[in-house]
Amino acid sequence: MTQNGSTTASLNIYRPAHTYSCQALVTYISSNCRPPKGMAGYIDWVMDGHISNLVLNGKVKGSFCESLLLITGSKIKAPLSVIIGTGDPIKIDTKRIGLLGDFTGRVLNDLKVSHFGIYTHDLFLPGFDPFRILDTLIEGLICKIPKPARICILTNTQEQKDIAVSWLQQQKT
Repeated sequence: MTQNGSTTASLNIYRPAHTYSCQALVTYISSNCRPPKGMAGYIDWVMDGHISNLVLNGKVKGSFCESLLLITGSKIKAPLSVIIGTGDPIKIDTKRIGLLGDFTGRVLNDLKVSHFGIYTHDLFLPGFDPFRILDTLIEGLICKIPKPARICILTNTQEQKDIAVSWLQQQKT
């Protein structure tokens, strides 16, 4: 991806998601997140139910643009996990996805993180075009993160990888 002729971010795809070595893993969690699913569920499992305990104690709600920073130590290749709340899945639309991208970028900028893996597939809801979700999220995110950036779209299944590869090829044309 370029901006004004200079590289602002390099995008690639990596699978399996939890083994990617970077500064931080980014994933999303909804307000009906009991138990956490997707990458947040995996991180919760590796961290011995820490996210579930925070949810049960009312400290994490998965509210729209709520953020949780976990120091994962050596349990995951990335030393930090950033978990962003999406709110009620019924209220997700293109505008909110753009706002989530913008918010995610601001959180990563505040943390001075420029090399991260982002697991977006928890945002792929029935009836939504996954390409549009990726376009909107990455567009909102890219203008807020430290430059130059290395962004990896993380996948766990072949179907997710195929979507990400197709989207990335579309970006290069």
